[in-house]
Amino acid sequence: MAAERKLTIAAVGIGCGGPLDRKRGLIFRRPIFPGWDDFLSSRSSNPNLVFNALLDNDANAAALGELQHGAGRG
Repeated sequence: MAAERKLTIAAVGIGCGGPLDRKRGLIFRRPIFPGWDDFLSSRSSNPNLVFNALLDNDANAAALGELQHGAGRG
């Protein structure tokens, strides 16, 4: 959809429950997300995929979303 509209993706935010390493951008052994193990690190070496990404715990991501755009705003 972004390509069809000629949009550039500036950043990606990922909220994930379970074991993860925010500093290194790693999601560890997620049985409900097959194929996502070490997702960001494995993609970061691909020169065709260039984007900023932020990984955080799903509860933190939800709280930030509420603070900036939802019921927690103001």
